[in-house]
Amino acid sequence: MKTIFKAIIIIAALVLQSCSTNKVLWVNSYKSFCTAGVGDMQCLLVNYNDNLESPKWENFYSNIEGFNFNPGYFQKIKVKTTKLKEKDVPADASSIKYKLIEVIEQVEDSRFKLNDIWVVTSINGKTLDKSSNLPQVEINISKMKILGNDGCNNFTGGIKQLTSNEILIENIAATRKMCPDMTITNLFNAGLQNTSNYNLKELNLFFYDKEGNETLVLKKID
Repeated sequence: MKTIFKAIIIIAALVLQSCSTNKVLWVNSYKSFCTAGVGDMQCLLVNYNDNLESPKWENFYSNIEGFNFNPGYFQKIKVKTTKLKEKDVPADASSIKYKLIEVIEQVEDSRFKLNDIWVVTSINGKTLDKSSNLPQVEINISKMKILGNDGCNNFTGGIKQLTSNEILIENIAATRKMCPDMTITNLFNAGLQNTSNYNLKELNLFFYDKEGNETLVLKKID
């Protein structure tokens, strides 16, 4: 009888173990707006490989028990995943339960420092007159959007790619108001469209074209 009882315990343990696995993943430094069964929400972004320069981020719709999100930092974590029984799955919820085992590593995300409001102080190496209506730019990392005013018109655009030193801006759209002097506006728009790289030095953000020429210099104002 004892032998049978031990066998049952071992089998039960093996069944439970087969329903649980451990995974290692990276959590992004910012959350993404997403739509789930409960409506619009903010999701974690996760990457299942070690490449942080060109990762494949995916929306993560579930909760990770015991995990504390830290904005501005990549976190490499190990989690335990458990397959829930159908009767234990809440409505509009995942059938997988995630529980933090450990935080393996934290890395500061330099891109997160771009997430702010900036004023343009120089275009093509020439300092702008402060009395002018200077263009302003807001960079929103979580939405991968850029928006602002070009000195005359409001504009919006998407950030197609953003690494530690590259930024590619696409689909720029603007209102079509005509102002008495469009010089700064036209130069700014050309500089923004030609930007492919950046460098952040304290409160100043430098944009460069693919040849390394300085296109715009922006200063943090918020």
